Amino acid sequence: MNLLSTKRIIMDGDALDTRVNSAQDVADEVSRPDCVIVLNANRRNPDAIRIETDVQLSSQQFELMVENKQALQEAAGIYQAMLGDTGTGAKSGTAINSLVEQGTTTLAEINDNYRYSRRLVGEMLVDMIRDDLVGRPVQVMVGEGKSRRTIVLNQPVKDPGTGETVLINDVSRSTVKVALEDTPSTPSYRAQQMQMLGQMIAALPPDLQAVLAPSLVEMSELPDRQKIADHMRKLVGIQDEDEGVDPEKAQLQAQLQEAMALLEQMQQQPQMITAQARQAEVDIKAQKTAAEIDKLKVDTAIAMQQATQNAEQHQMNMAGAGIDNERAAIEAELNAI
Repeated sequence: MNLLSTKRIIMDGDALDTRVNSAQDVADEVSRPDCVIVLNANRRNPDAIRIETDVQLSSQQFELMVENKQALQEAAGIYQAMLGDTGTGAKSGTAINSLVEQGTTTLAEINDNYRYSRRLVGEMLVDMIRDDLVGRPVQVMVGEGKSRRTIVLNQPVKDPGTGETVLINDVSRSTVKVALEDTPSTPSYRAQQMQMLGQMIAALPPDLQAVLAPSLVEMSELPDRQKIADHMRKLVGIQDEDEGVDPEKAQLQAQLQEAMALLEQMQQQPQMITAQARQAEVDIKAQKTAAEIDKLKVDTAIAMQQATQNAEQHQMNMAGAGIDNERAAIEAELNAI
């Protein structure tokens, strides 16, 4: 920017009108787009003042800046794929993932320091929570499903042997270790996982879709997603492993299923009767058609037999007529003799 805004002035000694402006005034005004320079009317050289710029050097400076940026990136080991730039020549998703993994390996030390600092923050937070809980009873819920129960921290009781007051579940004496799960939790990562799970569920049979649909709801951003997922699991009959089996509930569920099966059977009876009537009608029509075909076959056989007999009688008549003619001819010849 300094190169683009800087001007070089070359002028003769009598170039300016010193009554209006001096050389310092020209140096101050020449970089402004509305500068005014009053020249000496009696100057010897018409081109007594020249203003030059080195704009042609700006492109070279820009190239140098680009090379410096590239050198910084190469020294850091960060590939363009990690910065969202697809102009690296890698087109397939596998190649891009490989570049991202290589960049992650380069940043291993920085990422390790970040995870270590996060763990230290978690340990400090646990220490602060422990300090807040020391010395006073606190009720907390633990477990899931049927095994979910309430326990009391820092519960004071008397020791039967000594008669002294001791604390059960003393928080100050607890040993806590903080561990962080290395799983991305960004909105883009959650959206990607939800999209992949949705595609997988769409390709499964309907019975398996009902099993995985609650998990898809839990991965969404709905305010009551946990309640909706639990309600869906109850509707499809999915039971939590920790809940156990309630005999009374199981008996009621079995009676409900039996009643539903009986109701479905009663609903299907009219359809079964209608289907049987239609099948009987089809059978009667088929039998009638078969009888007509058999009758047609018999009539055809009788007609063929009658035609054969007529043909044989005709041949016999023709043969008898020929014999009579020959006999008459022989008798005529005998009479002539």
